[in-house]
Amino acid sequence: MNIQTIRRFESGRNPAEAWKFWKQDFADFLEAAGYAKQTEKTKTAVFRHVCGDELKAQYRCLDIKPKEGETELKLEQILDEFDKFFGDYKNEIFASFVFLEIKQKPHEKFQEFYTRLKLAAEDCNYDKPERMLRDKIVQGINDKPLQERLLRETSRKPKSLQEVNFKLDTGAQVNVLPFEILQNWENIPRIKTNSRPILDYSNNQVPIIGELILTVKNTNSSSKCKFLITSLKSSPILGLNSCLKLKLIKRIYQLEGKCLEKQNNCVSNESIQVQNDNYVKVCNVDNSIVAETPVSIINEFHDVFSGIGKLNKVVKIHLKDNYTPSVAAARKIPLALHDKVKAELNRMENMGVITKVEQPTEWVSNIVVIDNPNKLRICIDPRPLNEAIKIPHYPIPSAGRLMTNLQGSTVFSLFDATNGFWQLALDEESSYLTTFATPWGRYRFLVLPFGLNNSPEEFQKAMEELFENEPNVIPYFDDICIGSKTMEEHCKTLRIVLNIARKSNLKFNPVKTQLAKSSITCLGHKISGKGIEPDSKKLESIEKFPTPQNKQELQRFLGMVTYLAKFAPNLSNLTHSLRQLLKKNSVWLWDSNMKRDFELIKKKLLEAPCLQIFDSNKPVILSVDASTYGLGAVLLQNSQPVAYGSVSLTNTQQRYAQIEKELLAVIFGLEHFNYYTYGRNVTVETDHKPLLGLSKKPYDSISPRLQRMLLRLNKYNVKLIYVPGKQLVIADTISRAQLNDKIFNDDNVYETPADLCLLATASPTRWEELAKLTKDDPELDDVVYHIKNEWPDKINTRKYAKQFWHCKDELYLTKEGLICRGSRLVVPNESRTDVLEKIHTSHR
Repeated sequence: MNIQTIRRFESGRNPAEAWKFWKQDFADFLEAAGYAKQTEKTKTAVFRHVCGDELKAQYRCLDIKPKEGETELKLEQILDEFDKFFGDYKNEIFASFVFLEIKQKPHEKFQEFYTRLKLAAEDCNYDKPERMLRDKIVQGINDKPLQERLLRETSRKPKSLQEVNFKLDTGAQVNVLPFEILQNWENIPRIKTNSRPILDYSNNQVPIIGELILTVKNTNSSSKCKFLITSLKSSPILGLNSCLKLKLIKRIYQLEGKCLEKQNNCVSNESIQVQNDNYVKVCNVDNSIVAETPVSIINEFHDVFSGIGKLNKVVKIHLKDNYTPSVAAARKIPLALHDKVKAELNRMENMGVITKVEQPTEWVSNIVVIDNPNKLRICIDPRPLNEAIKIPHYPIPSAGRLMTNLQGSTVFSLFDATNGFWQLALDEESSYLTTFATPWGRYRFLVLPFGLNNSPEEFQKAMEELFENEPNVIPYFDDICIGSKTMEEHCKTLRIVLNIARKSNLKFNPVKTQLAKSSITCLGHKISGKGIEPDSKKLESIEKFPTPQNKQELQRFLGMVTYLAKFAPNLSNLTHSLRQLLKKNSVWLWDSNMKRDFELIKKKLLEAPCLQIFDSNKPVILSVDASTYGLGAVLLQNSQPVAYGSVSLTNTQQRYAQIEKELLAVIFGLEHFNYYTYGRNVTVETDHKPLLGLSKKPYDSISPRLQRMLLRLNKYNVKLIYVPGKQLVIADTISRAQLNDKIFNDDNVYETPADLCLLATASPTRWEELAKLTKDDPELDDVVYHIKNEWPDKINTRKYAKQFWHCKDELYLTKEGLICRGSRLVVPNESRTDVLEKIHTSHR
């Protein structure tokens, strides 16, 4: 069979049904075409080739990765993810309409009629499918005498009922029934043992005896529900899932116009009757519940969550007067990446993101390839172009002003614009400015690329123009936050937002969507019905600051306290007892009084006015530092802290060269405080002078790891300045008191074999030999000591390591124990003669 003969997937009016039948066609195609027994790599490639543009776009959004411990993505995993995805798009109303329209055709056998009914009922998700099938058979059969006889039959009378009062708890994930209620039943059902612990809303463990299944029935619905049996004397609880199945509530909609506000999110108390034969009937529940839910609205607008959008707006890039164009030559790409890079270029071209360039252009940027473990990304080096771009200076709203509109809200949703900037098109003249060179010719971006100075302002402006008439919709770059006072109001706003998105062709990322939450973290704050609080991550570095173990650690802590004392009245008085430990003849004794004062000082550091609220109208300063084992960062405005952050370094990161650690600290600070730093001019304070000249060097003159780090800075507007270490009090202190349970994920700057490309021809035995010689070399032993324990001033540097002092910032250790300077190996003394002879062999 020809691979082109299978039809492409089209969702149509019923995406779930369309996927089910296309999936079966694809399985048949694999078998018939002989691909079923091929490797997983081949089968997944065939899937991507034949599925069509609609599934390809969704495949990219789902970002499916191999399971933990596996290196290869399997076809079964891809199909399972799409099963879950299309399972959310089942149109039950449409399916029910089809089911109810079915009638037995003339000359159609009963078995054929019954099969059609049963298949149609599968997608309706009826609570009582057997009852619906029975009723539909009676209504739809052609045999009139049989129909009349069936209509004369009566149903069984319900048995006697025993009343139990349940609490409908939308905050509960399970159903709970006290054992004392079961003891009053005539026939106590058999309880199955269950040792799984559960917690109440106060985080206290609830004692569980076991579990049982009860059939729960409402006037219009029925469902089998699992109940956990507790020994506590408490109110029986129906959890969220059971409440929804029985149609007692719709999310947190109000019943009879009243919603009880309680700690455990209780929505209502209703009278529920329980039958003795494990049968529950719910009575007297008001049915005036709004039918529309956030999920149903999302299902209706499922097209907004697939593919990459293209807004009805064109961006023009304005250049400064007297600019000097820059033309970069095509950069070489490793042979092993050729196929992957070419495939990604073709994919981006097919998506309408880039296009080929044939004519001469004034500007040509370098291509930058980032080969991550699960994804290859193509960027441009925009630094020369950024120097010439006029920034539009569109006012970025402050987080405080935006969040004022969310005051009083109790229900929140958050949408993320898929590949944000790519949804804005460039005009033709501006598009040619983004031309970049590749081994296969030149390309230009048709959309706004990441990394340009003007991209954040242009995108913010576009988002605000879209939602300017909706006060409860807060756009902040690619995040769209929605807040409402009631669920009914929230559903109306959701529909408005998604209507705007559909009309303007704005697309959202389904993976990052947060829907109808009682609280969200947005704009650097936790927002809920209780109000607006600082994000706990801002305070964690101070709140979890470890207890000092010696005088040196205490001195660092008190140095930070001294700096902050001007913002916190009476803070200095609390340090008196701690400072006694620093006296020359004092003995280190950390008692309960010391601990009390230490905790009280930390508490004061987290309170206003010590911690300032961010003001977008004030300059932003980011102070960072890297120690041997951690990174520290503090965001400042008018020298006053806005937020703190620190992380531990992994074993691999601890072996980085000092310049790499310091640049990693800059990246950590910018990304950790992304809500404050993104789209703004940020002054970064560092005590490492070599960083200042690094950004001006050509990429091909620095190590691969530093290249990847610098690329991560492209999306920020950063100015690096040098500040002596003794003035970076806070950043230095928290970098040395890093949180042991937190590490910085630097997947984009991971260590690659390219760092040791000069050893590519060496055998494993030779590597081991060099590592042993390095370890036994007294000169290099001093260098290893300083790499691991930081370099002091030259005068205090160990004797043999002084000759390396001029390049100390570029030296780092590999996991094998070798010393490298950039991509060059530091050869042990014993091997230097041998290496020199081999180098000169080619000249003889």
